Amino acid sequence: MLRTPQTIHAASRNVDATHVVAEFTAGSANSKQRLRRVQLWHHPAFPFGVVRYHATLDGLEPFRAHVYAFGGRFHSLLDLPLARARDMTRDGQYGQLPMSVGS
Repeated sequence: MLRTPQTIHAASRNVDATHVVAEFTAGSANSKQRLRRVQLWHHPAFPFGVVRYHATLDGLEPFRAHVYAFGGRFHSLLDLPLARARDMTRDGQYGQLPMSVGS
């Protein structure tokens, strides 16, 4: 995984974001693993911290999303650290979070 600071243009302004890149190796011939690369540009002032997101999958066009704009009074209600979220799951994976998560 690679993590670097990067200035990008989003939501009508320049943002000093953290750019994170993760690459995945192909599984076996029978594997359903199609994800090859994920890029995320993060900044805490943006909704869910996501400024821009790119994903590359085998056999599909790349997926890209970014923030065009958001309300001036937006603030994140997510204050649960990822390590704590992981500890709350049954198997240490993020897809199993309980519905009532308190901080």
